[in-house]
Amino acid sequence: MLQPAAPRILASAWLDLCWHGLAQLPLPVGDAASLHDPVYIAWSGKHLRAELRTLPSDAAQLAAWVGQAAHGPWLQLWPALHVSVEDFAVQAGRPFREVRWADAQRQRLAIALQRALPEALIEVFRAALWSELRAGYLELRERQVLERLAGERHALAEDLAALGRHFAAVHLVDWQVSHPLRRHGRLLGGPTPTIAIGLPDPALAVPRYAPILQGWHELVLLHVQRAVAEAAPGDPRAGRPGHAAHQRVERLALTLGARLLDVPELLEPQRLWLQCVLRRVPAAQVADVRGWVAAGGLLDGASALELDARTAEVGAALRSAT
Repeated sequence: MLQPAAPRILASAWLDLCWHGLAQLPLPVGDAASLHDPVYIAWSGKHLRAELRTLPSDAAQLAAWVGQAAHGPWLQLWPALHVSVEDFAVQAGRPFREVRWADAQRQRLAIALQRALPEALIEVFRAALWSELRAGYLELRERQVLERLAGERHALAEDLAALGRHFAAVHLVDWQVSHPLRRHGRLLGGPTPTIAIGLPDPALAVPRYAPILQGWHELVLLHVQRAVAEAAPGDPRAGRPGHAAHQRVERLALTLGARLLDVPELLEPQRLWLQCVLRRVPAAQVADVRGWVAAGGLLDGASALELDARTAEVGAALRSAT
């Protein structure tokens, strides 16, 4: 029997720059799309030239614009606009409305972002990313991140391959490793879906298991979105009309992920990861992961029959090699 290829692990300076910038924005705690990370902000700030940066002084205003705009969370789509830092740099000096993309899909995204987001938000965020480059972000990445990535790549591939022995869908996506994500994850579209995860780093309190379990959650979320009709785009911001729909899908993915990943060696890491992710759930409730799952996880009021059906549907998709 042919063995599946090793999980494909990628890295991108452009995606790292985007997520580095988004991590600085103090979006509200209730915004599920927020990458705001004071630990990362403090760490990265030590390695950049403060006098060349505009992002620290503009971050609060940028976050306010995101919160006020009807489609503010669309700023999270910014990484899909360019293929590289060089591509961004060539166009950084021109007003966004004048930039043209050779790629039709990126051109459509740029037009959609221009219509959805305030011009000030777009231009100040572009200037902030450019200032981070001038302040030494690429040098920071080369000195502090790339060596760590080289050292962790094999272990990450091993851990993902171990997960792939239970769930073949692990091999049907690309895995993007990005240091600024730390304990966050991202699910990116495209012909081949990409799941972005953080990089293990003791200096930033990111243990080896955290990116793998975050990646597992994103993979489950991908298949929940495909399976559930209510997975139409919601709003990650608390208090917005679409927030309840967004939360239902996230809660389902978290619960099914814990239910399906009943692997003895991952029960303790999963307990620690869930306690970190579910900050508003008392730690005692997830102290016993199997007990928490048996009680319905985050799906208050869901019947055992409904939960079994959802688990079977999503589990079959995750185990499928097609």
